[in-house]
Amino acid sequence: GGGVGMRLAVQTFDAAAGTELQVHQGAEVPIELVTEPGAFLGRIREYELAREIFIDTETAEWWTPAPRVALLQVFDGRRVTVFDTLATGMTDVLFNQFVPRVMANGQVRKWAHNASYERRFLGGPRVQSLECTLRLARGIAFHRLPVETLSLASLASALCGVTLDKRLQNADWSVRPLSGNHLKYAAGDTLWCARVRGALDAIEQPPRPDEGDPPLIDAAFPEAKLSE
Repeated sequence: GGGVGMRLAVQTFDAAAGTELQVHQGAEVPIELVTEPGAFLGRIREYELAREIFIDTETAEWWTPAPRVALLQVFDGRRVTVFDTLATGMTDVLFNQFVPRVMANGQVRKWAHNASYERRFLGGPRVQSLECTLRLARGIAFHRLPVETLSLASLASALCGVTLDKRLQNADWSVRPLSGNHLKYAAGDTLWCARVRGALDAIEQPPRPDEGDPPLIDAAFPEAKLSE
């Protein structure tokens, strides 16, 4: 109970036999909206046993000194669950169950694009094993990842060849009911975080010797050092 389902036509991501989620081209990804504490607790039990999940939040009153978490999105490799944390009883589950059992759980590897932002709202110093695709991208030299900005949209465009619709980025996330477009937007960032992470991992670290030759780099990207 407590769930409303829909599907998002992007890429599918399946948990492989190893420790990391693998990206595959394929069918639509299911999205479920959860509004009841009991259903939230059920998912928390699943996440506690997961090797890796991708997380994101949307905040209400983000322009004020006291923004609130309005939505929590979690992609577990099979589906995206969007938790309406403004619904009755959901905030208590978020902070008293999800944060200590998942965010503070060092056995569960969490990924977010801007991890410092999610950390701020989801446990602060208690958070363990939270990885950041933004930081991962920052560690790659400009000549190997020649993008001007490292936003999720910019990386998705450069690495995956897609244009993300960010028109709802500054939406008022306290408004209810949520539209289908709002749900798809919220769910999408966790999926693209997973896909971008896979693409960043595919950039060899360290580069092959022929790709790391300074004269060749300077010849191919004369402004690279200035742009980093």
